[in-house]
Amino acid sequence: MKIVITYIDDRNEAEKISEELLRNKLVGCINIFPCFSKYWWKNKIHKTDEFILFIKTKEELVDEIIEKIKKLHKYELPVIDIIDVEKTNEGVQEWLDEVTK
Repeated sequence: MKIVITYIDDRNEAEKISEELLRNKLVGCINIFPCFSKYWWKNKIHKTDEFILFIKTKEELVDEIIEKIKKLHKYELPVIDIIDVEKTNEGVQEWLDEVTK
């Protein structure tokens, strides 16, 4: 299993990205968490309320998910992190195979 993580400052945009990924059967589940971010952008420190999208998927769908996020995301440079889950509980991989393309 892979976990794709991205961040966005608009709840509606987070929902839009989530719905698109789910409808296209690219993901099994997306968790959306509120967070507060501080970061450098264009020579300034910014402080922003954001949402973290914690996206569960299969390895073979990661590249398509990245491209879809880049297309839908409003940020000039969205951060898209990939975490490789080496082990998860029994049945999760089978569930992902069942609900994704």
